[in-house]
Amino acid sequence: MKSNRDIGFILVQLTDAVYLVIRARNDLVSGYADLNHAMGIEGPPAYTLEDIPVTVEPPRAVEDLVVEAMDRRPELLAIKERLRTAEHLRFAVGGI
Repeated sequence: MKSNRDIGFILVQLTDAVYLVIRARNDLVSGYADLNHAMGIEGPPAYTLEDIPVTVEPPRAVEDLVVEAMDRRPELLAIKERLRTAEHLRFAVGGI
């Protein structure tokens, strides 16, 4: 009796899996249709999907990220530029 219940449970899972495959295919076709509509293309979609390799880089050290963030702060960049301009003006006027 337990094996019949297990078989029934497996059949329900199989039916759910088949449903999910059908739903995924339908969502794919619907996505193609939405893409065609957005691009103004009429007719059936003819796309081939290809796998794109994804590389995940390990996170950088926090200290490096902080240094980079400090180097990119707009207000600090503006101050550095003002200092550089002042030094060029001082040199242009003849002062060292």
